[in-house]
Amino acid sequence: MSNTDISTNINKTKKRTNAKKLSFKLMSAMLGCTMFLSPIKVSAQGIQTRSMDNQVNYTLAGETDGVLDYARTDFTKEDSDGIHLTVTKWAKLARSWGHTDDGPYNGRYLLNFFDDDFYEQIDSITVNGKQFEKEANGALWKVEISNATFQSGLIGVVTNTDVVIKLKNGATLDSVGLASKKIDFTTVWVRGDGKADKGGYDDGFILKNNPNVPELPSNPSNGNENYLGKGVNGLGTDGTQSKDGNFSSGASGKTVTYDAQNKAIRSTVSFKPDQKLKDANSGWVLYINEVIPQELLQYIDTNNVRLGVSDSNGNITASSPIKLVVDPNGNGVISTKDTPELSIVGGDWDKVTQVRNKLDSQVFAGLLGQRISYTIEYKLKSNVTNQQFAEALNNYINTNGKQLNFESWLTADFVDSTSWFPNIRKPDGGKPNKIVQNTYSTAFLQVLDTDKDGLYDFVEDEIGTDKFNVDTDGDGVPDGQEYLTDHTDPKNAKSYLVVKPNVTTTNIEANSPQTIVGTVPKTIYPNPANTSTNLT
Repeated sequence: MSNTDISTNINKTKKRTNAKKLSFKLMSAMLGCTMFLSPIKVSAQGIQTRSMDNQVNYTLAGETDGVLDYARTDFTKEDSDGIHLTVTKWAKLARSWGHTDDGPYNGRYLLNFFDDDFYEQIDSITVNGKQFEKEANGALWKVEISNATFQSGLIGVVTNTDVVIKLKNGATLDSVGLASKKIDFTTVWVRGDGKADKGGYDDGFILKNNPNVPELPSNPSNGNENYLGKGVNGLGTDGTQSKDGNFSSGASGKTVTYDAQNKAIRSTVSFKPDQKLKDANSGWVLYINEVIPQELLQYIDTNNVRLGVSDSNGNITASSPIKLVVDPNGNGVISTKDTPELSIVGGDWDKVTQVRNKLDSQVFAGLLGQRISYTIEYKLKSNVTNQQFAEALNNYINTNGKQLNFESWLTADFVDSTSWFPNIRKPDGGKPNKIVQNTYSTAFLQVLDTDKDGLYDFVEDEIGTDKFNVDTDGDGVPDGQEYLTDHTDPKNAKSYLVVKPNVTTTNIEANSPQTIVGTVPKTIYPNPANTSTNLT
């Protein structure tokens, strides 16, 4: 779908009017009215269509703030052992898992794929020798959360765990023709009570032939022509030969969320550094690089994109967030190198000092030994509604067969030249910037309808309905039917569309007490999450 196609779709979308509680009045003189409800079965109309390729394959009891500060999953490599994913987490407490006998997903880590060309090829998935269970023909895989799998007992520290995917008959991504295709996935950490821990939501993609990920160093300590080395710095004078000072020891994890209340996309990276930014390397400046879908630029207010240190949920906490320079007609590649306030291109050591101080206080601020998160926030244009945005993006996903993927990584730059203290300032002579290891991460902007009620999740977040419940108020009418078609309040059980009554009383005598008898049929809707059953 082209940009024009998406814009046309948005322009054709009808704006939703305010939900009104509907009622009826019998305009006749009477003292009493008795009505009996009888069912009429119909199919829900007006609910947005959804692609089965863009659905998760599980039902949960809800979501809650839990023990996870963050838990992220990213593709790392494919080798002779299989396809490797790294699961990085930081937990505040250990307890909340277990109870796996109480439900099919209780106390489990869920890994959901969307591309049947890939998931039908999976033979097994393991973590520390523990086999995942398969559901939905391989679209969904699950495993218990425990010390044996994800070191659930460790708190206050970052843990990195290797998950290995093996394909059938020894196949590889190359042999099945998927080495250059983005294979999207989502992950959820489900508590023992059957609710998702909000800190465990994540998504990303597998891509073996990734132009943004050059070949990794054979010896991480030394780095290579593309990557800065890892470890403690010495007294070298060439910045490109220096090291990261263990700034990126904890692997980065990324999430992309949509704040429907504020109409803002939030791209958040979390990681655990072993050293503060300015102490890790005395000469470097770090650039944040991000790739977003070019198709999103038409909806984004590119004059209102900001960066700052945040919590792991993407809420910016910086005292002075930095406005980023974003080209509205660009290709979706964004770098802080293009923002003068954060760039040292052509600058001297005074400029380097200014940028390092700005990064240290507004982007990478935090206590040593604790998690650091930073967020790029993209505000939507004021004339785009949430429902229009969701429908246009869903149509894009269905048409193009891919998610709205984001990528990010850090690169290091140094002053070109200096006359003083070369061992500290580490001039690079204008050489190309190098990637900081462990900082590449991916995520995608989810456009899902988890409960399959006809409303996208972030629309439900906006209006306050339950994205895990097809009928939030329990009145027997799906949330999507109420909000999109009937224009009633899906949070109020007394607010639903009443059909025309069938009145059996045919004669009314004036000036005498009389009861009008009839029936008001109640519309019975099939459960959109399971059409073999009805809502009551």
